[in-house]
Amino acid sequence: MKKIFGLTFLSLCILTGTVHAGEKEELIKLRNTTAKLLQLLVKEGVISGDRAQELVKEASKEAAHQVAEEKADKMTNPQSKAEPGEVRIQYVPQFVKDQIRQQVRAELREDVSNDVLGKAKQERWGVPGVTPEWINRIKINGDVRLRAQIDKFADGNAESEYIDYQKVNEEGSATGDVYQNTTEDRRRLRARARIGLKAKITNDFTANIRLATGSGTDPVSTNKTMGSYGNKYSILFDRAYLKFTDLDINDYPWLTFYGGRMKNPFLSTDLVWDSDLAFDGLATTFRYNLSGSDNLFDMDDRRKTLYLTAGVFPLDEVEISSDDKWMFGVQLGGKFISEDSRSTYELGVAYYNYQNIIGRKNAVNGDLLNYTAPDFMQKGNTLYQISNDPLSPDKAPFALASDYNLINLTGRASFSHFAPTNIVVTADWVRNIGYDKQEIIDRTNGAVVVYGGRAGSIENITEEIDGYQIKVVVGWPQITQRYSWRVFGAYKYLESDAVLDAFADSDFHLGGTNAKGFIIGGEYGILDNVSLAARLLSADQIAGGNSSPFGVDVFQLDLNVKF
Repeated sequence: MKKIFGLTFLSLCILTGTVHAGEKEELIKLRNTTAKLLQLLVKEGVISGDRAQELVKEASKEAAHQVAEEKADKMTNPQSKAEPGEVRIQYVPQFVKDQIRQQVRAELREDVSNDVLGKAKQERWGVPGVTPEWINRIKINGDVRLRAQIDKFADGNAESEYIDYQKVNEEGSATGDVYQNTTEDRRRLRARARIGLKAKITNDFTANIRLATGSGTDPVSTNKTMGSYGNKYSILFDRAYLKFTDLDINDYPWLTFYGGRMKNPFLSTDLVWDSDLAFDGLATTFRYNLSGSDNLFDMDDRRKTLYLTAGVFPLDEVEISSDDKWMFGVQLGGKFISEDSRSTYELGVAYYNYQNIIGRKNAVNGDLLNYTAPDFMQKGNTLYQISNDPLSPDKAPFALASDYNLINLTGRASFSHFAPTNIVVTADWVRNIGYDKQEIIDRTNGAVVVYGGRAGSIENITEEIDGYQIKVVVGWPQITQRYSWRVFGAYKYLESDAVLDAFADSDFHLGGTNAKGFIIGGEYGILDNVSLAARLLSADQIAGGNSSPFGVDVFQLDLNVKF
């Protein structure tokens, strides 16, 4: 080893032989560094002592040659001098260059690796099942449904007896081909696609968006009927709302707020509200835990809950008048779970109040009050002609003759004693306490009045303001797994003015009110998140028909895919 040190020292002396005295400090550093490198190479076994000696000899020869060239250059170029402060090293051995290069690479690699690893650790790259933080705050779900539907009309239905008053208002007159189809069976293929996005803004706030197929003029259906010469489907914002949930010190969600176009915030069934209907406006729910106490063992007991839901929902903002149409709703309810958690009972009492939805008759030959007619209706509600043209008795529009202030009582009981098979029983009752026959007589004042789908005299109509439904479901609570199943049956009775027909179920009796009948069906999971469902809706008209009630059976076969 001493021999190696001597050779190293000798080589460095050769290297320093041509430098000026002011450069010695830098060269001493270089000498020490080179000596340590050679020592390390020999110690680590990278090169042998003999090889190190050969390297020094080669360096000596090359250094001598370099010195000779420099002397010759100075003789031919006497003006070539080193600038003040400049250090000239005529030769650096190749192995020194390689060592320096490797050291620089190692240092750069370490710095870059630390930066990349820090970024990867922050965003959790490459960890199985883990994604960047912003993606974890977003959840996407959706479904696609293919439906085959047959509408089979009763043999005794009268032809060209029931007018489609939605079409009348759109075309401006009750003359022409404006009758509902009551005799020709219809077969359709239909499709529905929905995709929803839920973004968690904070622990309290979420933003919810859902896109769906459907029509911008039909609030109670997202179906698209196939057979329009290959035209593309329209896609609309079916929901767009913010949700805020406030938790108390026990993480109990005592307050929930909704704002925007939201899902139905009330406990309800399709007796009053179609399942596809979204609510525009503001709503909030207050909850009170009846099971809570100061006992630490009871603080998490949430089997008894009272709640109050209230909302305000604009139906039609009228530009030319301050008589905007609104719906105000409030519901007091409770949810109770048995001690063994096998039974759940829920009950809600709601009051829905509509404002400025009654039609107002125009002045003679005027149309300033046409905005009081509904923008959308199905069929069943009592209407009257608000146009006032003596020469055109069939002139549109037709508007609502009655007010609608609803009392709705909804109850639901679930039993899971045979889990995963559940039994769910739902009962629903509604009454329109806003109906006043004498007010309708005074309001219509000799105008054409429509009740039960047909025109007639207001003095002959009867008060049709009640509705009820009972439904039983047996099977799995959710059809998301293969071989999961459920069957159901229901009976529905809904009189003409019990609810606003615009928002009632769009499938039963092909939409609207003034119908009674039963619903039976079932659903089966053929694969995970893939199910096949079928149901039959058989309904007849309650009142208004002269020759026979308008009856129709609707059969639907669905293939559902969820993700």
